[in-house]
Amino acid sequence: MNTGKFVWAGVVSTGILVTFASIVGVSALRLQDWHTAINIFGETVTLFGGGIYAYQTVSQAYQVIAHDLVNLFVALPVYVLTYWLMKKDYPVAPYLFAATALYFAFTFGIYTFFAVFNDLFLVYVTILGINFYIVLNIVSRVSRADTVRMYGDRYPKSLLANYLVVVSSLMALFWIFQALPTVLGGSEAGQILPVGTTLVPHAIDLAFLLPIVLVAGCTLYSGHAAGYIAASIVPLFLVIMMSSVVAKGVILTVTGIEPAIEMIVLMGLFLLTSMIMLIVNLVYTRRAR
Repeated sequence: MNTGKFVWAGVVSTGILVTFASIVGVSALRLQDWHTAINIFGETVTLFGGGIYAYQTVSQAYQVIAHDLVNLFVALPVYVLTYWLMKKDYPVAPYLFAATALYFAFTFGIYTFFAVFNDLFLVYVTILGINFYIVLNIVSRVSRADTVRMYGDRYPKSLLANYLVVVSSLMALFWIFQALPTVLGGSEAGQILPVGTTLVPHAIDLAFLLPIVLVAGCTLYSGHAAGYIAASIVPLFLVIMMSSVVAKGVILTVTGIEPAIEMIVLMGLFLLTSMIMLIVNLVYTRRAR
C-alpha cells in the first residue's frame, strides 16, 4: 500500500519518541523515593517520589513502567514490522499496522490525560496525534470490497462477530461496575482514583472505542465491510493492550506492592482469546490469497 511520506515520517517519529519516553519512564525505577501525601479526596496515599512518575502512586508508577516495557519491547517492534509488511503489500498488513497505531494512540491518550503532568507531556501528545491520524489515513485507504474478498467465503465471520460483541460488552460492564458504586454514592472516589481527577481509560473506552467495536461486531453478522475491517484490527490491538495489562499485574504481584492474580487471570483470558482470533485472521488470509 502506498501511504505517502506522512505515514513514513509518523513511523520514524513514533519510533524515536516511544523509545525515548520508555527509557525515561523505566529509568524512574532508580530514582524512586516513596513518601506519603494527601490526595484531593483527603486520603493518604504513597507517592513514587522520583523520576518522571514522581507524583503517581507507587502502584500507578510500577504499572506505567510495565506499560513502558511493553511499548518498547512488544508494541514498537510489531509497529515497525507491520509497516514493513504493508509496504511489501502483504494483504492483512494495513489492518495490523492500523491496530498497532491505534494501540499507541490509545495508550498515549491515557498517558496524556490520566498521568500527572510531567516533562514528557508534549511527547505523549505528539505520539497520540501522529498515530490518531495514521489510523484515519490507513482506514480511509483500505478498500471495503477488498477487505471482504481477502478472507474468502469460508471465513468464520460469526465467530469473529461473537468475539467483537462479547469482548466489547464484557469490557463495558467491567468499567461500569467499577465506577458505578462511586457514581451512586456507595463508595468514595479515592478508592478507585488515588491520584487524578477522573477515570480517563473508562471514559475513552465507554464513549469511543467499545461502542465502535460493538457496532462493528453486529454488522459483521450480516457481512458488512465495516465489520470485516474491525475484525481485522481489533484482535492485534487487544493482544498488545492485554499484554500490557497482564504485565502490570505481574509486576505488582512480583514486587509485592499489590497482589493482582485476578487481573492477570482475567486479562490473560482476553489476551489468549484475542491471540486465537488473530491467528484465525492470518490463516484465512493465507487461504484467500
